[in-house]
Amino acid sequence: SRSYLNRLFLAEFGISPAAGSEGLRCSRAETLLLRTDMTVGAIARNCGFADLYHFSHRFARRYGVPPSVYRDASAPRSSALDHPGMRRLAHAVWG
Repeated sequence: SRSYLNRLFLAEFGISPAAGSEGLRCSRAETLLLRTDMTVGAIARNCGFADLYHFSHRFARRYGVPPSVYRDASAPRSSALDHPGMRRLAHAVWG
């Protein structure tokens, strides 16, 4: 059941499945923002967000800055993978 999956996922990774999914998508977006010249809209689509607005809103909520500012900032950046559960999840999904 959904609640059982949520409990198992939370016990294993310390986050909900929804937070894990969004964290993985934001982690992918981080990489694309920093290592490609793709537009923010193209990155949003590539990472499975419904549209640019939704991506920008969720990204800014997680990182405190919009994707374009994150890309251009010269200051050290936080990562979706800073959370130990996200790091384990990413390793389980991507190897």
